Amino acid sequence: MAGFKKLIFIQIISWLLCVAAGSYLISISFDNAVSDAQKKCANDAY
Repeated sequence: MAGFKKLIFIQIISWLLCVAAGSYLISISFDNAVSDAQKKCANDAY
């Protein structure tokens, strides 16, 4: 039973790491998209 609990614990940790990495990458690409859009808007304004 202890081994089974450890297995679940490891799976939860690895899943959390995957989620954290995924959200980190999404936020980076989102920031890049926002800054690109702001540059385009600034270029259009001038």
